[in-house]
Amino acid sequence: MSRWVAVSRKFRSNFEVVNAKIIIMKTATLSPTTEAAIWARVINPSGTLTTPVARAILKLEFSAADQERMHELSRKAQEGELSAEEQFEIDNFERVGNMLAILKSRARKLLKRPARRGA
Repeated sequence: MSRWVAVSRKFRSNFEVVNAKIIIMKTATLSPTTEAAIWARVINPSGTLTTPVARAILKLEFSAADQERMHELSRKAQEGELSAEEQFEIDNFERVGNMLAILKSRARKLLKRPARRGA
């Protein structure tokens, strides 16, 4: 089964991740132990992304409070003022943002496909 792979880039904040465009390089298979692969199994236990699930994924967003916190952490990172705890927090936001971007990309791809008759 092929999976989308995003170009790796170090972001200063999750806000940048959420607002970045995903650049698709090629298809690859995710290792079954990566966070992305585990999330994919949680969201799609059958391995098939359905239209209702795709629509639900596209509605997922960070809360206003989380977005504000990401902006604050981004500012502090740019100024070189992040504590170890804040670095851990921004890294977590980055991972979640990356996974959300990948899931939304897959959802948009599925929803762009023409409906198959008899399927």
